[in-house]
Amino acid sequence: MRWGQLCNGTIMAAAIGALLVASLMVSVPVAVAASDADRRFYPHLDISQATELLVSIELNDRLIHGGAFVYQHEGDYWVPESVLFANRLSIPHHATGNSAHTASDRFIALSSLPSVRFEFNPSQHALLLKAMPSAFVAREIQSSRNAENQPPDGLTSLFLNYSTNTTYSAGQTQSSGFTEFGLTLPRAVFTSSFILSDWSAAEKLVRLDTVLTKDFLDTRTRFSLGDTIAQSADGSELGSTFRFGGVQLGTRFELEPGLVRYPLPSLYGEAFGQSSVDLFVGESLRYRTQTDTGPFIIEQPPIMNGAGDVRVVVTDLLGRETVFTTPFYVSSRLLDVGLNDYELNVGKLRHGYGVRSADYGDSFATGRFRRGLTSYLTAQVVVEKSESLELLGVSGVAAVPTVGVLGMSLAGSDSSVGTGRQLTASFERQTDRGSLGLRWKRFDADFRSLSQNTLGSRVREEISSNFRWSPTRNGSLSLIYTNREFHDATDLKLLSLTYSQRIAEGAMFSVSGSLIRGSEFSDVGLAEFEDQSIEVSIAKSFGKRRSASAKVKLDREFMPQRRQNTVSTLSFRKSIPRGLGVGYQASIERMEGQDTTRAKAGLDWSTRNAIFNLGAAKSNNNDAVNASADGSIVLMHNNVFLQRPLREGFALVDAGGYSDIGIYRGGTLVTRTNRNGYAILPELAPYRINSISIQANEFPIDAQLNSEQARVMPYFKGATRVGFGVHREYAKLVTLLDETGQALPLGTLVTAMGSGEQARVAMGGAVYLRELDQQRTFTAMYADRICQFDVDYRVDDPGSQRMQAASVVCRHTVDTPARSSQ
Repeated sequence: MRWGQLCNGTIMAAAIGALLVASLMVSVPVAVAASDADRRFYPHLDISQATELLVSIELNDRLIHGGAFVYQHEGDYWVPESVLFANRLSIPHHATGNSAHTASDRFIALSSLPSVRFEFNPSQHALLLKAMPSAFVAREIQSSRNAENQPPDGLTSLFLNYSTNTTYSAGQTQSSGFTEFGLTLPRAVFTSSFILSDWSAAEKLVRLDTVLTKDFLDTRTRFSLGDTIAQSADGSELGSTFRFGGVQLGTRFELEPGLVRYPLPSLYGEAFGQSSVDLFVGESLRYRTQTDTGPFIIEQPPIMNGAGDVRVVVTDLLGRETVFTTPFYVSSRLLDVGLNDYELNVGKLRHGYGVRSADYGDSFATGRFRRGLTSYLTAQVVVEKSESLELLGVSGVAAVPTVGVLGMSLAGSDSSVGTGRQLTASFERQTDRGSLGLRWKRFDADFRSLSQNTLGSRVREEISSNFRWSPTRNGSLSLIYTNREFHDATDLKLLSLTYSQRIAEGAMFSVSGSLIRGSEFSDVGLAEFEDQSIEVSIAKSFGKRRSASAKVKLDREFMPQRRQNTVSTLSFRKSIPRGLGVGYQASIERMEGQDTTRAKAGLDWSTRNAIFNLGAAKSNNNDAVNASADGSIVLMHNNVFLQRPLREGFALVDAGGYSDIGIYRGGTLVTRTNRNGYAILPELAPYRINSISIQANEFPIDAQLNSEQARVMPYFKGATRVGFGVHREYAKLVTLLDETGQALPLGTLVTAMGSGEQARVAMGGAVYLRELDQQRTFTAMYADRICQFDVDYRVDDPGSQRMQAASVVCRHTVDTPARSSQ
């Protein structure tokens, strides 16, 4: 390959990056030279010339030490460094030049501490210090964005996801299906998926993906072996997206959900005494905490993308407020300083996905590497190599504080059709009231990449923009424009305008219009076309799951021929619940241009074994009925489960052997345990804490629970185990009788032989006995007599309640020593 040509492009991109860096220099603060006070020289103290005092020390009217040895000399006082350090007083580097040393501590002169005034009260023998907030070491405050804990090792299990669909229409029946076989391992998962097409297809059973996936959480890296997808970096204009079979190793930030991967400003403030700290973005309270006297820094504040001002309001115990305002611009297209994002792919390109099971093409290798160089600049390099293609590209994304984000990229390729370049530039700005985005792309005719290495119409130049503005609190206006020109002289222009307004609680009104204009090749050569559409809609929600909508859409086609169609739609739906339950939808649609009316209805039913759907549609000329089922079969822990589809992580819930116990998420019933006391809990977010619960009142009275709440964190598509510490308390309420049939007296002491467990007899001879997991022998001592009895706790039904009182005769064995002596 002519790498020299590509390197020339790289040099050009480097020059562009240098311009971006130069544009940022004006916004990067420059270190200020040290003050004259910092350059003062303090002679070392000779302790033999100083006076040693035992004093109490107060800081800002608060006693910090009841009795400390200090040294006094010529109006200055030397205080133990440990006392200053314990109270967060800042000790400048130059202060060590005016220090005194003993065997146990180092003493610092108070005159060398900035922003600290001091005086000695001889009547109280107290050293009084007054310190400004700047005299303290800044306290770092971490916001609530903390990384989640790592999940425990997963379980080994087998699962089979399935989806079947059957449609009957016009006297014909068509069926299709999907299946995915999976094997979960302690820290990996193997899956293989297939689709079953209609019997008329040439290849009825088609393999989709077969892949082994393993995540390395410490490095936020995912390893895949098999069929997978090469991905471009988030927010990047470079990199190809395509399917292949081979090996992939790359960064996956989702493995650490609590990680904030883009730069956030550090917010500074000062507190005079114990204070509360409130963080506002606009008028919205985002964070609240407490702090002590001194400066503080809030790291990783909860700020979303875009520009704005953040206010830190410090309120002391007397209600006095101090406000610190900081402008910011945050963009998720940047990486935090020193953070890396990479991906390596090696294998063979895949063709005919979903049509052919194993159609692999050229061998290839790709790599991309992105790094956050500063808080304002992120750079990336991309390399692609195949049997017929070589590509090298560089890009940079720069944030201009309070303005927006600039992006530029340049890539060069050399393929069998020749050499070509791709050049892109972008700008975006977001605020709480709106956003603006501009993008420009240009491609040479011979530019190729692994995702664009086919013949056909190729884009020569593309200009796109989007604009969003909220003129009112509940209204939003958006505008989208795209102009795309192709190398074959065809073009496409799109203009879309939408306005939406909330008109009542849960009700939204929207009006939109679009214009599509361009040219394309037809039988008569290059022909122009134009489409226009206007849509008006209103939607209303009724609670969390019910909603209704009505809309009217007018479509007009002017070229190559005039056509017009008006579509009116009225619909109502109740969404299927997250757990168990029923959902449904119904709609009616009228198409004036075709003089057609179409009605549709559907019913969804979510059980713990599967999700079922039944639908029907009726129009002027055709009726159709559709039925589908989605679920899974899971083999785990010597149990077979029929379950809803396993799309993400899942867990084996252990209810201690109790059957038909409800498992809840967010107060919603999700599933119930089987006859062995186990249940599969699907749809768990991987690498995040998922909270689940059970209800103690669903258990028999002899069940003991450590907690009704539990938290679970699975791997990607992995299985884990969770329990609530459920165990059965083998206990029984018995009535103790003597050999004459009389109840043993109140207060009789009953002792279990072997364990020494003791209990007292209540009125009527009743006593509650525990630890009955096997036959136990007990002794009872009362009125100078000792008797003995056995209790056999036989459980036939694990869920039965064994608390009915039974009569037991306590057989006399021996008299107590006092009775024998009579």
